[in-house]
Amino acid sequence: MIKNLHQRKITAARRDEFARQLGDLESPVANEETDPTANKLAVAHLRSYIAEFDDDLAEFDALATADEIAIVDIVDLGRALIQARIASGLTQAQLAERLGLKTAAINRYEANDYQSANLARLNEIAQALDFDLHATLRRRARESLDRMVEIAEESGMYEKTAVPKRTR
Repeated sequence: MIKNLHQRKITAARRDEFARQLGDLESPVANEETDPTANKLAVAHLRSYIAEFDDDLAEFDALATADEIAIVDIVDLGRALIQARIASGLTQAQLAERLGLKTAAINRYEANDYQSANLARLNEIAQALDFDLHATLRRRARESLDRMVEIAEESGMYEKTAVPKRTR
């Protein structure tokens, strides 16, 4: 994931360099001078990297107009906050200033996708980015819970017992 304009510039330059190398490998001269199997592998390898660079660049560029960032799982929250910062057009330094923090603090948070930040801080960051943070808890499918109990019983980790009735 590209996290800032500097990384975008580096990614675009790498993409262009790989495209140049691909052009060299696909030239008739290269095809005559190299082993055909090695050439095919190198071409496939470069195309794969170029596609990955293109995806990363497109994702970063699309964030400029994003009004909503989907969070499928709680572990996606940190990545979503980075995307929200990009969508807000803020640098790490500008976000840090809004929060009264040092730029290094935001840099550390983003380096580990905000895993070290507590929930209150995550919400504060979302607010500073002009995004609302919403969450929904969904009950797992009953079959999943029943299967988990069954596995636990089979492994001896869980034993069904009668629950005593409470008296007043």
